[in-house]
Amino acid sequence: LKGNKMKKVRGLYEGGEINVGYYVFLPENYDANKKYPLVLFLHGAGERGDGSEEKLPLVCVNALPKYAEAGEEYPFILLCPQCPECIVWNNLNHSTYCFVLRF
Repeated sequence: LKGNKMKKVRGLYEGGEINVGYYVFLPENYDANKKYPLVLFLHGAGERGDGSEEKLPLVCVNALPKYAEAGEEYPFILLCPQCPECIVWNNLNHSTYCFVLRF
């Protein structure tokens, strides 16, 4: 679907030893009282960063986040965390992944 942009919210999960910046894209007419599917988008190595305003936009250069920014609408919540530069996705500790459970 193409139309109005999904609402994009920037956040930072502070997980102790490593902080993870992220974007959440919410469907048009999002209703906090309704349940929505959650899609977790894990980017490639070239989009890693520190979650800052300068680096976080890198997660939106490909695939679903790119299309959401271009006006595609999805009937789900799209969670796009940014992997810290010093590690890869499969080396994050368990507590850092737990931020997903908040959604």
